[in-house]
Amino acid sequence: MKLLKYEIRKGITLKLILLGLFAIVEGAFIYGCLAANESIATITALLLVFGGLGALLLVGAQSMVTLHHDMNTKQGYLLFMTPKSCYAILGAKLVESLLSIGVTVALAVGTVMLNANLVATHFHELVEMKNMLAQLVQALHLEMTVASIGSFAVDTLFGWIFLITTAYFADVLVSSLLRGKKFGGLLAFILFVVLNAMLNRGIESIHIGDTLTMQTVVHSCVTIAASAVMYVVTARIMETKLSV
Repeated sequence: MKLLKYEIRKGITLKLILLGLFAIVEGAFIYGCLAANESIATITALLLVFGGLGALLLVGAQSMVTLHHDMNTKQGYLLFMTPKSCYAILGAKLVESLLSIGVTVALAVGTVMLNANLVATHFHELVEMKNMLAQLVQALHLEMTVASIGSFAVDTLFGWIFLITTAYFADVLVSSLLRGKKFGGLLAFILFVVLNAMLNRGIESIHIGDTLTMQTVVHSCVTIAASAVMYVVTARIMETKLSV
């Protein structure tokens, strides 16, 4: 918990800035809806969508950037002086990243629900568009059961864990070899992209089960197993190559 609190404090500044910008744009959107001003509502809605995606990427990438900094600066090496194992250090970074992404997604979902109600209330002509989308989903016979939605949510969570652990592995491996030399971050990023693409292709090639839900469950199990292996190997490299 002490390591987790330390990781949260390190990343709080960026998150507060993003939250402040979001509050300003969301306030402008609410004003546009209440005033029935389509121009303001449209512009701010686009800012919320694309800005939200950008914020999600920044929050997700922050954990990787922090790890790279810790692995390649003298200040970061203070972590290894704490009476904690590298498994705990890496675990705190992983949990902080998952919490940050979870809060960001929850905030995004809540905002979408609120804004959808505002649009439906103050721009009645858009309600017909909403009905058309619902009819399209029904016409395409999309599988929207509780099981399918739940399995998709879990698969997405495990996929994000896999993405993080792969990035950690790539950065720690390069850091252990180059020891803070120039272009280490670029090489780590390239290794991460290549490794992630190869492993994802291998995981996606596994087809077990007759239904989409079953295939998603199998995919989730393989993904989290691969993430566990990546986590253990990464922590082991940190312990043997970087903490001395």
